[in-house]
Amino acid sequence: MSIKPISAADTRRASKHQVPGWARGVWKRLRIRLDGEVERRTRIIWIQTPLLFADIRSPAPSDSAREAEGFAGHLEIRGQIFSWQRPIDLHPPRDPGDEGAMFRDGDDMIEVGIHANYVEDWKLIGTPAEHLAMTRGAYAICSEGVTWPGDEPLEVAVVSDGHVIHAWRGPGGSGLAYHLLNRDTDTLKPRYTLGAERKETGRGGWRIWSTDMNSRQVEALGDLLD
Repeated sequence: MSIKPISAADTRRASKHQVPGWARGVWKRLRIRLDGEVERRTRIIWIQTPLLFADIRSPAPSDSAREAEGFAGHLEIRGQIFSWQRPIDLHPPRDPGDEGAMFRDGDDMIEVGIHANYVEDWKLIGTPAEHLAMTRGAYAICSEGVTWPGDEPLEVAVVSDGHVIHAWRGPGGSGLAYHLLNRDTDTLKPRYTLGAERKETGRGGWRIWSTDMNSRQVEALGDLLD
């Protein structure tokens, strides 16, 4: 298995698009208020690294009417407006895309819909420390931002403070898995997996976009995700 950093040129380009520190970490959604109703039961974890992210949404077992959701890619921020670019997505959004106005107060964050009438309440449950963001598959980074070829296999893995989301897409569809990492034993505790089974992976080896983990931890995690 090959794990290498992205090129020096791509690292410089990516650094120009990194999100501010207040957006990073592991976030759990507490509730959503939508059209006069409040929903609290869906289990939602969003991991945000300096650029890459993943978001996994598992309905409560008793809620058979609600669809599982999940997506991964990179985040673009303009002031308080977050725009989630989702090359991996169980249910791709229609135009005009996925955007929200975000406001943080301590360990709480409020998201207000831009293109839909909703309010989401988020709680920080993991710090940005000990993070890792890596991909396997094609991408391009330029002065305007990041692009992802839409018809090729792709994997995104993001880690922060012991929380891990692994997302993939391929001929069989897209899927995501959420794990908890035991940093003492380098083992993963699976929490839940959504979407298509992982079969064909992204091409080539893993490419590290950013990390503050040591090489042993990164290699061990790469082995666990293979």
